[in-house]
Amino acid sequence: MAWRTRHGGAAVLAVLVALIAWAQPAYAETTLEATTPTGEYYQNAGGRLPVLVTITSDGATEGDVVIVFEDRSLASTSIEIPGGSTKTVVLDVPVFPWGGSYSVRYTPDGGGEAATRLLNLRPAGGDELVGVMPQLAARGMPDSADLTVDVGDARLFAIDATLLDEGTRVLGGFSYVIGTADDIDDLAEPRRDAVLDWVRGRGGTLVVAGAAGASEVSTEPGVDFGESDPDTATFGVGQIRFVGDAFDGGFDSVLEPQPGSVFNEFFGFEGVPTTVQLAGDAGVRVPPIDALVIAILIYALVAGPLLWILLRRRRREPLLWIAIPTLAALATGVVYVTGQAIRDAASTSHATVQIDTPGGRYSATHVLVTSRNGGAAGIRVDDGWQPVPANPFSGEFFDGGFRGGPFGRPVPARGGGQIAGERLTLDLDPGGFGVVRAERLNQAAGDPAFDVVARYTDDGVSVQVTNVTGRTLHEAMVATASQVRTLGLLEPGETTEVSMGDRGIAPLFEPDPIWNQLMRGDAAFRPNDGNTNPGILIDFLNANRQLRRDGLITVVGWTRELDAPVQTTSGGRIESGRTALGTIVRIEGERSGPDRATVIRGLETGQRTIDRPRLNQCAEGSLTVRLDTAAGTWDDATPVLEVNTRRVAALDVWVGDAWTPALIAELEANPVIALPDEAVADGATFVRFAPSCEGFGRDDVVPTLRPGTADDATVPLGIDPAAEEEEGSA
Repeated sequence: MAWRTRHGGAAVLAVLVALIAWAQPAYAETTLEATTPTGEYYQNAGGRLPVLVTITSDGATEGDVVIVFEDRSLASTSIEIPGGSTKTVVLDVPVFPWGGSYSVRYTPDGGGEAATRLLNLRPAGGDELVGVMPQLAARGMPDSADLTVDVGDARLFAIDATLLDEGTRVLGGFSYVIGTADDIDDLAEPRRDAVLDWVRGRGGTLVVAGAAGASEVSTEPGVDFGESDPDTATFGVGQIRFVGDAFDGGFDSVLEPQPGSVFNEFFGFEGVPTTVQLAGDAGVRVPPIDALVIAILIYALVAGPLLWILLRRRRREPLLWIAIPTLAALATGVVYVTGQAIRDAASTSHATVQIDTPGGRYSATHVLVTSRNGGAAGIRVDDGWQPVPANPFSGEFFDGGFRGGPFGRPVPARGGGQIAGERLTLDLDPGGFGVVRAERLNQAAGDPAFDVVARYTDDGVSVQVTNVTGRTLHEAMVATASQVRTLGLLEPGETTEVSMGDRGIAPLFEPDPIWNQLMRGDAAFRPNDGNTNPGILIDFLNANRQLRRDGLITVVGWTRELDAPVQTTSGGRIESGRTALGTIVRIEGERSGPDRATVIRGLETGQRTIDRPRLNQCAEGSLTVRLDTAAGTWDDATPVLEVNTRRVAALDVWVGDAWTPALIAELEANPVIALPDEAVADGATFVRFAPSCEGFGRDDVVPTLRPGTADDATVPLGIDPAAEEEEGSA
């Protein structure tokens, strides 16, 4: 009987254990997909790209989504998924000129198997990335189409209208959005606003199939149709174009290549950290290494031979058992007191940029926070601010003054990157410091820092600037897409005028002229001098290159008198720091001066090469520019092209539907090439050329388009006079 009781109890216990184990909730099985609206392609190296992360779960789950690049976390968010459902979140990540493999991971809270997906992002090269609205896509959308000029293809991607619920950010990878008038007008208001904000604030180009004014967007406040092109309107810093029935025959040869930049591919590496100036303003300092080495050597010398010799001469060597620990305690106390003094002297500081544009106000801030005893430290932000994913290849991670420190750690982006009443923090070691970054885009414009009037003149652009901030602004400058004029100190209410050239191209391989101007001063590398913090402005413009578009004027000045636009997590003001105040306006009037050269494709954008290598050709690729002339230039004139053959190794001209070579490399004199009428369309000519070794670093390497005169000894396009003369002599 005892045996039955004993074994019966064991059986019951086993059954209970099995039931309990069976009753435990199983981990939800999840699958993860990751892509971008632009099919894993991107154009703006140095900028940011939205990543769509879709998670499907057969059971209720919650956890964290993290995107990692080369062991560095770039963005993350928390997500909660009801059982048997799918959810998509959008995270922004920085992109680099060479592309790369990003790891996207979902880790459920409380255990369970993580879901991981690799995302291989790659640069689009010379291709345009085009988002196609549903009704236009339904006509039969190919994967790609020809551009009006052969500098690449238009890669076409259907836009899911529901993604527009995420706002403007999902369109961030596109250079064009195209659709019918109904595609735009039938959108619900929040989705329609996302498209309009992308045009107005992000500098996108919206192309509408229909006559001018076919869509209701043509009546939006701020839409301005120009006199020279009644089918194209400016809207903020972007454009809206109406193309009639151009898409009825398909998608080929409808879209023009968008302007690029000669320094696009190099600018991403030219960034400088904000940390040096932030640390100086916050009072954070690291003892110089030579002082630490000297202190260690002195301690080793005193605690070693000197102390032993001294006690031996007095015949009191046993005192070493007391003297060495006492000396060590004293040294530790000195180090502790010194370190505590450094910690106590450290506070917070900021670098902020605030720029008013035709599309609204852009604001960004980098805040250095410190922690005396370690733990979370950061900022509180208002609604509308969002964290900025740190670029692991920017100067923040490679600054020699603070190499290996915690300042470069990117900040997790909670709540899909939208912060409302939340804290943005870093987990710091005792005595540590770090930089948190946040931005607010497409904000309603406030009172601008400058009253700017910019007009085209016969010689270029005339700019009148008035400081209306009520503060003294330092290191003020005026910049076009390719030039900078220094204004220096501007007192409150002070007005000044400058003239800018209108050639429109920077010297080859030169970084952004604003970068050049900021980095010329010693203050860029000395933390306590000057009023500028180059890193915040360069980082901001690098991520928002649409603000440097041709036809816009940028005015920027600096002050130390403004607090940060955010507060610390404890609600304290961040007073110490440097703020760049800027205003961007469109240039008024019609350009009537000399031809303007606009860069279409840079040397490193996957551009088609000129298949005629020369001994003095120093680049494998070619530079494509659009040469524009004023209206009426060709009424009674023949277009000609002047070429400096010492600085141009090879040259092609776009004639109607193909590139035609100009065989000028053997000429000693500078030829004047007569162009056929087909080479000039709407007053513009596209030229593709390979600079010679002498052409690098020069802005006059670009050929000049002008009306021919009776004195010109012209050369037909595509004929080499030197070769003809040699053949005739033979």
